[in-house]
Amino acid sequence: MKKSYSFDIFNKFFEITVTNKDDSKLLKLRSDKSVYFIADLESKLYHEKNCCWLDMIPEESIQECGRYPEKKGFISCQDCKPFSGYYRILELDKQAKEYYLMKKQDSKAEIIGKALEKICQGFGFHGKAYGGVIDVTTALGEWYFMYNDKPIKLRHKNNRRGLGYHIQHPSFESPVDALIYIRNHEYDNIERAIKRIGTE
Repeated sequence: MKKSYSFDIFNKFFEITVTNKDDSKLLKLRSDKSVYFIADLESKLYHEKNCCWLDMIPEESIQECGRYPEKKGFISCQDCKPFSGYYRILELDKQAKEYYLMKKQDSKAEIIGKALEKICQGFGFHGKAYGGVIDVTTALGEWYFMYNDKPIKLRHKNNRRGLGYHIQHPSFESPVDALIYIRNHEYDNIERAIKRIGTE
């Protein structure tokens, strides 16, 4: 059986004619429904059953290579790009594990962030958590801290004085302790402001 292939490389036209003296082995493999892929033993490439490159492989080098040719050391053809799924399954399994670990970590951060927002709401503040940071806005100032840090360093901006953020002392072991400190700090300032107004 004769087959012709034409190629155009850098505007030069090439034509190759391939003659398979006995292509019955290839025809049998192509028609066999239990055969997934066909391999070339010389190049160690495996192909889809309809790949045109199979017609150029000598009969003695053609072999059925099973469902997962990569396990046998074969590499996929870059033209027909066969998909055995073996390495794809391994890759998907790896990606699934990484995604699970990432989501597990994100979920924990999200849960903590939402809980801190609710505590802020209970204290009469506005709290917004994102990416391991919580911003707290009160009537007298603004605060933020990284709630996954140990120890937690609290940053404070006083609206009344118009200064930028500064680190508030002391540091804290838990985000709830930091929020309680903010509440006490704000309540003390409100009481001082009320007393000051009463004495004027």
